[in-house]
Amino acid sequence: MKKNVLNTLTKTVSVFLLAVAAVSCGGDDSAPVIPGTGGDISIATGTFKGKITVYPAEGSSTEYFDAEVTVTKISDNQLKVTPKAGEPYSVASAKTFQVDYSSAGGDNIYVTAVTGSPEGHFIYNHSNKSLNTLTEQQTASEVIFAFEGTKQ
Repeated sequence: MKKNVLNTLTKTVSVFLLAVAAVSCGGDDSAPVIPGTGGDISIATGTFKGKITVYPAEGSSTEYFDAEVTVTKISDNQLKVTPKAGEPYSVASAKTFQVDYSSAGGDNIYVTAVTGSPEGHFIYNHSNKSLNTLTEQQTASEVIFAFEGTKQ
């Protein structure tokens, strides 16, 4: 069951990334910013509220609504996602992502995990202030999670 959910989430994120790539290659006359070469990833920082699904190693997944995560800037190319402390879902492990800033002009601005990141998927869409993330387990003690929400 857990693998099916993760496979579905991975496919959904992959399709979204392809759509972002297609939009960013559109016929806009303004010159797009090449990922990693411009723009401030700080636009993706802040508190986000939405649904978090926690996947503990010992059991089945659990969904929590009105959950909060905080995104903080660690460096010029790293963002950290941390579930709110003191909540039942705070067992989920905080995760630091290597990210790129990209723009296709106008409000088509995204901050995304570097392609092939072992940390998982991170997609921030500036036009609707949404965050979608799916972490990957990198150590035996990590508790992975998926989050979908909007900036507060």
